[in-house]
Amino acid sequence: MDYNELASASVIREGETLIWKGKTSRYELLDEDNKKGTLLIWIASAAVAIVLVIMYAVFTADLAFAPEQAVIYAMLVGFPLIFFVDPIRDRAAISKQILMVTDKRIIIFHKSTNTESGALSMNIANIDNVRVEKKEPGFGRILFGSATFEAKGLKLRRMSIVGAHDKDDKLAGMVYYRLPESDIAIICSALNREVEAV
Repeated sequence: MDYNELASASVIREGETLIWKGKTSRYELLDEDNKKGTLLIWIASAAVAIVLVIMYAVFTADLAFAPEQAVIYAMLVGFPLIFFVDPIRDRAAISKQILMVTDKRIIIFHKSTNTESGALSMNIANIDNVRVEKKEPGFGRILFGSATFEAKGLKLRRMSIVGAHDKDDKLAGMVYYRLPESDIAIICSALNREVEAV
């Protein structure tokens, strides 16, 4: 069973009809929406790593070199650089998602999702509002739930992976991050409700 079949088999419930299934379109790490936030993360991560290494070198300058120091240097550089790879990791996760719309739910399937079925899902009836944002010619994204409406850039991208949660940690919104306009039209039609366009 391939990944696509696994998604449908493990997520679609009995009595539920699959209306649309697709994937997020590829996006550039430094596209207009993400450039500022991504560069900021990269510069801050590199700066913190450099400062930590310099501080450690200054404090240990008069000590004889020990093998443990190499490990400490690696940790000092590695810890801030975890944040450096965040945008790359997010793009990899989003590219592996399988998006589905049934007659009852919207679904984001990904094996790394911390749910039993490997999917985030919301009942269409429970979604308070839906917004379509067109960020570039031919492509846009769908924000399900007003809990996602104020998010921008990196935060919005992260919501497309883990969803938006309310104060009780209940899923309150989801994002289909980058889709062709033709797919957006199919999804909006399937929702059978008014959709706000931005």
